[in-house]
Amino acid sequence: MGDWLRDKISALLATAALHPGCAVAVPGAGTVALGGAVEKWGDSTADVLMARGKIKHVYDAKFSVPLPLAAEAAGGKEGQRALLVFTDVSNDTADAPREVALEFSEGVGEATRAALKDALRADGSGAAGAIVKAAREAVEKGVAQFLAL
Repeated sequence: MGDWLRDKISALLATAALHPGCAVAVPGAGTVALGGAVEKWGDSTADVLMARGKIKHVYDAKFSVPLPLAAEAAGGKEGQRALLVFTDVSNDTADAPREVALEFSEGVGEATRAALKDALRADGSGAAGAIVKAAREAVEKGVAQFLAL
């Protein structure tokens, strides 16, 4: 079921990226958008197990979602981006908001990095925080659909 979960989360994040609120201007970082494709899938698994007549859904995933940056935020370089990294999407973290970390491609300056970290840390408040909120909601929807199988 690992492929199913990866495909489902990827599709839901791609749909979330189409929402107008998932591309925002961040002071000091330019325009930031939720990328549509999941990448850098880590060692991810999903299984539906049956033991003693009971069904159990077990999942553990790690992946990154690109946040393409406008050239002005990346020192004039095209193709620079941040990565919103979901570090642990698993049964163990189901009761808390999924943790995310930020990684950056080389060439993204310290001022841009700091501005993005502050803006995305808002976690739902403000326009940039809405990007993280939308990504988390897409992931939770994918997990809910897996658990409903």
